[in-house]
Amino acid sequence: MKLKTILILVGSLTLILIALFGLFFLSLKVSQKDDAFSDNKISFQDNSDKLVENKSASVAKENFNSEEKNQAPLEKDCQIKTLLEEVIGDSMSGIVESGEKIKVLENYYQCHPVQRNDIIIYQHPNGQRLIKIVKALPNDKWQLKEEEDGYQILVNDQILTNAQQIPYFIPKERSAILKLYLRDYPVIPENTYLILGNKIEGSLDSTRFGLIDKKEIIGKVILLKSF
Repeated sequence: MKLKTILILVGSLTLILIALFGLFFLSLKVSQKDDAFSDNKISFQDNSDKLVENKSASVAKENFNSEEKNQAPLEKDCQIKTLLEEVIGDSMSGIVESGEKIKVLENYYQCHPVQRNDIIIYQHPNGQRLIKIVKALPNDKWQLKEEEDGYQILVNDQILTNAQQIPYFIPKERSAILKLYLRDYPVIPENTYLILGNKIEGSLDSTRFGLIDKKEIIGKVILLKSF
């Protein structure tokens, strides 16, 4: 009987120890799980900070791009193309010679105003691309001053000269087109220009085909040398 009682007590103690051990083990697992959740929460918070930093950088970049866009909204739209071309002919001799290379900024005037004395490429109706100088702008007043055997060209009461400061002198036999345009447009209309070569007697320029429209200007010329 005593032996049986002892065995029962030992069994009970064993069950109690097993139960206690189980409770301890379960408690340990819960604790580890809570630590893992806590780590995930910290990790999430770190990622959140990075998102805020990236968002701030994105906003700053957006504001910078917006500022650039406001400063030059058309620059992006006109898509300037740079070409290297060779000059053929001598109408611009004294500025650029036949056979010389020039840089052409195609579409430049889609987002920039045409300036006085700009050197430009003009698309002639016959398909030729002509290099000329802009000598008169919209709203300029111009006239022909008659001299013996020809005419000088005045723009805003100033005599036009070439790059060497020699006045243009258009022979009477070459003045008909200019007279025709002058009669109809004593003040140069909007988006319209007078263009000349560097020869004082005129060349294949406004002395031959009159005033031109801005849409006929292909691009701006950048000389690769000084003159």
